[in-house]
Amino acid sequence: MPIITQLMITLRTSFCSGSDLLGRTTAFNATLFLTSVFGILASLANTFPLLCAALFLLGSAVGVSESNVCCRV
Repeated sequence: MPIITQLMITLRTSFCSGSDLLGRTTAFNATLFLTSVFGILASLANTFPLLCAALFLLGSAVGVSESNVCCRV
């Protein structure tokens, strides 16, 4: 399994565990905040590598946000 896949699974699991500890609304709002921060960072990127990194983080935050909704089931 690629290292990036393992990282994403670990991130999703930690946010789902965090939602159990802190409350689902708090964890969901945290992922929405991260999504907005990384989106703003992507819009302000002035080099291509920075844009790629910001879009990767943005996609990761969106993926965690969607998986956090799945934790509610």
